[in-house]
Amino acid sequence: MKRYNSTLIKMTRRLGMAIAALLMLSTMASCSDQDSQAPATGDEAYLNLSFSTASATTSRASRAGDIGKDDETQANPTAESDIHSIKVWVFKSGTGEKANPIAYKEDRPTAVGGGTANGTYTLNLRFLRKINGEELEKIDLYILANSESTNMTKKLNGKDLRSITREDLQKVTFDKPFGITKDGKAETTEVPNGKAQTTEVPNGKGLPISRAITNIAIANHVADTEIEAKEIGIKIPLVRAVSKLHFYFARKNTAEAMTENVKVTRIEIDGSTFPTESYVFPDEEEYTKADANKAATSSKYGTPAYVPTALQLGGVENSGIAAVPDPTAFIKKSQTAQQYLDAFKDAGIASHHLSYLRDTNKPITGRIYYQLAEDGSEKFREFTIPSEDKAIRNRELVVYGYFLQGGALCLDWQVMPWNVVTSEISWSNVKCEMYAWQTGSTLNPKKGDAEGLYCLVNYPRYQDKDHKKLEDEKSGAAFYIKVDGPTGLVWKAHLTNPTEFAFNYDKSTESTNCVSTGIARTAPYQIKVEAVHRWTNNALWDQLTEWAQDKGTNPVYTDLYVTVSLDGIHEYEVKINPDGVGGRYKYGRKFAGTNTRIRIFQLRATEGTAYDELQEKSGHYTNYLITK
Repeated sequence: MKRYNSTLIKMTRRLGMAIAALLMLSTMASCSDQDSQAPATGDEAYLNLSFSTASATTSRASRAGDIGKDDETQANPTAESDIHSIKVWVFKSGTGEKANPIAYKEDRPTAVGGGTANGTYTLNLRFLRKINGEELEKIDLYILANSESTNMTKKLNGKDLRSITREDLQKVTFDKPFGITKDGKAETTEVPNGKAQTTEVPNGKGLPISRAITNIAIANHVADTEIEAKEIGIKIPLVRAVSKLHFYFARKNTAEAMTENVKVTRIEIDGSTFPTESYVFPDEEEYTKADANKAATSSKYGTPAYVPTALQLGGVENSGIAAVPDPTAFIKKSQTAQQYLDAFKDAGIASHHLSYLRDTNKPITGRIYYQLAEDGSEKFREFTIPSEDKAIRNRELVVYGYFLQGGALCLDWQVMPWNVVTSEISWSNVKCEMYAWQTGSTLNPKKGDAEGLYCLVNYPRYQDKDHKKLEDEKSGAAFYIKVDGPTGLVWKAHLTNPTEFAFNYDKSTESTNCVSTGIARTAPYQIKVEAVHRWTNNALWDQLTEWAQDKGTNPVYTDLYVTVSLDGIHEYEVKINPDGVGGRYKYGRKFAGTNTRIRIFQLRATEGTAYDELQEKSGHYTNYLITK
């Protein structure tokens, strides 16, 4: 089964929303809405555009000095990838700066089932193949999401968005927000709970996200029907017009290290670092070369004016500096960018002073001030995050400070492409709910079928509640699953280890058959996963089978994941085990595994051992259980 991990590759989903079509009438911006479901007639054709906040490129991670070669990091919070509005300008390729768009389209997308679209969006356009009798061969696209989060409209001085020129778009800037206030604070428009030094994503507006793509040969992408256009649609990677900066701190936890009282008193970013205004769009890029966000730069900066005010960030109290055995273990090495950030999270090393800032073509320099004791003198260490003279946006800037023997502060920094997991998974707007099997209208993430809840199966299984007897039967990890999505959507469950695990299709607890595939509907289904091989023979505790003898202490497991499809050809993996839902596993997940996968182990049943004990004693769940 072929799956696609990026929305930039073969993304052909239908959002199931009514999208007004666009009719190109002349070389001036003149549009009328048409029924996008109607067959094209005469010289008319359909064009399908798929936008994403993720890049198709993933390469090995490296130091910040090698910008553009890092793996991408996830968006956290997910609001960093929300698409509240979208605007698209279409130009005929080869036209100059004074050219008007041949088409303009704007929309406010919604996710399946309502709410805000996140990470991906599909737009269908209906247009004329010929303009003034001339066959249209190539087009250029300017795409902008969440323009409301900037003051670009004010900068355009009331110009009609349908008739502005290419030059207008190339030169339009924003200076609010995402800058630095007069008192040296990270600028924001909505600050919940009075947080003065943490920039929040503008509520209901999102972050500005854009791209300018040229020379798209439409002959390869247009069709007479919407369905046909989906298969050959244009895929556009989008990037945020800002970057984010934040700090992590850790200290050596041994008594002889003398770090028990260290604290960060303040952080300062030098003034004259960030331009007074930033371009809404990055430089134009050829369609065939625009699949990597490393190219999302602005070379338009000559000698811009810079904000003279230094960015003043607060300190970090000792309680916010994680005590770890070896702080040097968290220096970025050969792991991916996301693995690097996940290592901080797993160790309880928190992010501090997150700030969304306009891109800059200057190195970001600053100092971290600290004290070794409450009444000790204030010391500082300097850092420099290089830019290579390029205003590269959509970057995650991380400074890691760690205190070693004697309280010495060491610094490490990274510049990493900043993207979003949901856009790599695609179909992020499809809602998929999974619980350990249970009934009722209110589902509890910490209750339900024991095998499903504890993500384990036995074969042979326990016969009694005291776990004193065995029977020669398979236990099954049973899950409730409900998928909401557009009409015609089909979901399918998969196992990564089908030689040692299998789906059970017998009658479920609801007197209906268990399944491994289904359609989008309001009623739930039941999935049950079982082990294929016996661990012991004849329902005995100690008589190992030949298969079990070969396993030794190696874990036996499978990952359960779910894909969805509309056409039966292209499948997209969806989130089934998200963070923060109140479950019993790390990060508040309901199950062992990742956001998109549930890890199920086959464990050997042992006399008198309940499932929670069996799980803990196995040693296989270390990465998933909450540390007690």
